[in-house]
Amino acid sequence: MFRRAFYSLILLQGLVLSVYFGAWSIKDYIALEQAVALKRPHEELRHRINVGFEGVWFLLSQYLVLYSAEALWRSGRRL
Repeated sequence: MFRRAFYSLILLQGLVLSVYFGAWSIKDYIALEQAVALKRPHEELRHRINVGFEGVWFLLSQYLVLYSAEALWRSGRRL
């Protein structure tokens, strides 16, 4: 019972973080394209760094989703 609740919370957290970092990634990618088009190297570098690290956090939050979904699936099969 406690494990299923814990894994459900991890699943919810992973989904929320995925949406959050995904939205910021898209926003920064659009800003990156604009900075490249306007040839502003400092803004371009800032947005490249942001897009890169937001991508990493997005993938880590997807790992939380996969881990918790798999754990919930396994705990459901044992019942």
